[in-house]
Amino acid sequence: MGNRRNNTGEPYEILVQAIFQAIHDQEEVATLIVERNKTLQGKTTPHQIDVY
Repeated sequence: MGNRRNNTGEPYEILVQAIFQAIHDQEEVATLIVERNKTLQGKTTPHQIDVY
């Protein structure tokens, strides 16, 4: 178990971002903005969002 790598989920986030970006790049969807690692302010505390 000492050789396990830390699973950050980043490869999955990048894949999801690429999928959303492909949707965005279609002419039929003109108002979509795709962002990754976005921080949004909640009612009392900020929240980190993987893909927004």
